[in-house]
Amino acid sequence: MSQYDTGIIGGGLAGLAAAIILSQKGKSVVLFEKNHYPFHKVCGEYLSNESKPFLQQIGLPLREIEPAEINQFLLHHHSGRQLQVKLQQGGMGISRYWLDDKMADLALAHGTVLLQGEKVHDVTYQAENDNFKLEVANGHFTCKTVIGSFGKRSNLDKQLGTEQKATQADNNFVAVKYHLKTEVPVHQIALHLFPQGYAGISRVEDGKTCLCYMTTAGQLKKCGGTIEALEREVLSKNALLAEHLNNSTRLFASPLSIAQIALGPKKQVAKHVLLAGDAAGMISPLSGNGMSMALHTGKLAAQAALNFLDGKSSRSQMETQYQKEWRINFATRVANAYHYQKLFMNEKLSRNTIAALRFAPFITKMLVKSTHGKAF
Repeated sequence: MSQYDTGIIGGGLAGLAAAIILSQKGKSVVLFEKNHYPFHKVCGEYLSNESKPFLQQIGLPLREIEPAEINQFLLHHHSGRQLQVKLQQGGMGISRYWLDDKMADLALAHGTVLLQGEKVHDVTYQAENDNFKLEVANGHFTCKTVIGSFGKRSNLDKQLGTEQKATQADNNFVAVKYHLKTEVPVHQIALHLFPQGYAGISRVEDGKTCLCYMTTAGQLKKCGGTIEALEREVLSKNALLAEHLNNSTRLFASPLSIAQIALGPKKQVAKHVLLAGDAAGMISPLSGNGMSMALHTGKLAAQAALNFLDGKSSRSQMETQYQKEWRINFATRVANAYHYQKLFMNEKLSRNTIAALRFAPFITKMLVKSTHGKAF
């Protein structure tokens, strides 16, 4: 079969969420993922509890791993100043290696055709037939609707007109991730600031700890372009972070990394393709909310597509519905997180802000709340 109700490009959290919902509703779905499950991804691996009702609804077997329950937040500046706050909503520490794989299993169980190791090279809307043609290496597929959940950067961005060039000095980032065996408070997520960057550390399943950090491309260039020099010369200026880097067992043979990251919103619809997850815009990782946002956008895209496929809306109404729901749920949160990131990557401002927030816990709670959403 090469004709489907929905084609989904990219099998991350957004794409898998959409596939599960649409397949549960009896729609024919084909999902293209260039990698093979399970695999690791650059991600902080903290999942806000706003996603918990959705994960329970789709039947994710969380009891298999008993994820770390996280309800404390530590903000630590390399000067030594720090701030601790209770997370009212809280969250879970879950690796993408486990989560994406289990969601892929759920999608398969509900009837999604999952094509692993398959990359979509071209997607074209055919007005005469009111459908899409998706080109892959050995053929093509026809779909009534398409959801693009291909992540931060893709060869399709240029074709769809969604390319977001990370050329500005203040919006061109690199990110690096490890899994470690190290001692950390089980219920705490910590954000360690260093010059022009920050690192998130929190427990995931099986006693492992995720360490994921972000800094500017310029900072990496100053260190000769090597991760080793960057960690030695810059990250180690934060004493607590240096302790984790130098006295832990690294569980990856080499770090995962990604470059040319640009933050902020992009288009939510491009050439009639509904864009979800990071393909529609990336919230600052500093907020710790990218995984929840991805799941939620996948759900919203699937709901909009369902209305179209069931004849309840036209294509233009479907696109308008999705864009409206995206703005309502994410526009302000993405903007807030972007401004907070700029603040905390400024050495002097971040140090003084932490000092001030220690005497204004209600403001701290307000800032945290402004980057989170309601349960969905």
